[in-house]
Amino acid sequence: MKRTQLALSITSVMLFLAGSLFASGQEESAAPQAAAEPMELEFNSWQATEPGTSDFWKALNAEFQVQHPEVTINFSHLPYPVYTKTMITRFAADDTPDIFHFPAANLFAFAREGWLEPLDSYLESTDILASWIPLQEDWNRYEGDTVALMVLGYGHIMGYNERMFNEEGLAVPTTAKQAAEAAARLTKDTNGDKVIDQFGWAVASKTHPDVVGNFHQACIGLSGKNILDEAGNFNADVVAAGLKYYKNIVGNGYTPIGLDSNGRRAAFSEGRAAIMIEGPWIEGYIDKAPDDVRPNLKVGAFPYEYVSGGPSNALGIPSALSGKKKAMVAEYLKLFATPEWQGQYALLAGQPPSRKGAITPEILTERPNMGIYAEAASKAVRSVPPGLEINYTEWRTTMVDIILEYLLQDKDLDQIVDQVRELSLELKE
Repeated sequence: MKRTQLALSITSVMLFLAGSLFASGQEESAAPQAAAEPMELEFNSWQATEPGTSDFWKALNAEFQVQHPEVTINFSHLPYPVYTKTMITRFAADDTPDIFHFPAANLFAFAREGWLEPLDSYLESTDILASWIPLQEDWNRYEGDTVALMVLGYGHIMGYNERMFNEEGLAVPTTAKQAAEAAARLTKDTNGDKVIDQFGWAVASKTHPDVVGNFHQACIGLSGKNILDEAGNFNADVVAAGLKYYKNIVGNGYTPIGLDSNGRRAAFSEGRAAIMIEGPWIEGYIDKAPDDVRPNLKVGAFPYEYVSGGPSNALGIPSALSGKKKAMVAEYLKLFATPEWQGQYALLAGQPPSRKGAITPEILTERPNMGIYAEAASKAVRSVPPGLEINYTEWRTTMVDIILEYLLQDKDLDQIVDQVRELSLELKE
């Protein structure tokens, strides 16, 4: 798929939808009505600058404002590393956004405080809950209430640089062993200046939530198990194997050191790293890659026996909002959930929609990787350990430091595993 074709397609779809829905809105509101009071809706997101995904949110916001001309949506960026902590602080101070977009792994940090409005009464007259992926029912309910609407449930996939593999005569890896061996062979000095300028893998190795994400990928990918089982037992062997696999990539210099999520994605999309494990949002980064790199960037299956993944992000309504704002945000959720805009999520964001049946043959023609993303999501073992759902935010923050101690400071593996055990058993509920 050529970049110019995609851009034209996206522009055409956005203009068509905006025009057609505006026309239908005019017909429905032809009867004389009193002018509605102006309303501003604050919408923060770490995705506001993310390639592809931000295009979708901006298009959806524009369409909602066409249908509700009294509404202005103030869409702004808040970086992912500080997102949840900032939102918890704001909610505690009764200073909430209006359209609440949040990492789904942190849902329980908000739900247990009563900060999320139950959605069932707003959605009961729609087909949304019956049409959503099973992960919606599994994850987004708290004490019997639906408190969020899943935006994305996913499984991890592998991005790879086809040119690098071809030049080295390597097949695309399909196992963890093959992936590690490829990372070693593809890490090299390509111009003879005795400085490594091509890396086999791009993983996180600085204080950032992605450190825990890369750890989860190795633990689950190698064993199909999480660090805690459903009975609350600690899987020490799973933790040790995941840490050793991760340390092999970092300790041997197969990845640039000091990367966070932006650094990982830049190394891959700029053609400096051969492999990157990512969610389906990789599509936007490939779309925006430099012209001389983009044709080499491909997507394949997760190169482990098992696939990690789970809930990615969700939308909710803060319970502290006024009744009018709650009703308006509910209308926003309903628009997001329509078949038309779920299709646009696939096209604009390049990610699998949560409405079942939304991926049409036309979408697969435009976005051929969508089938890979949907397959990965269907096989995913969720990354959030059982029993840590409520305290996951606190657990993950501490885990970043523990993992980095092992990756960068050569701390004894048994000591690290003991630290993970102690933290996990202390915080599980």
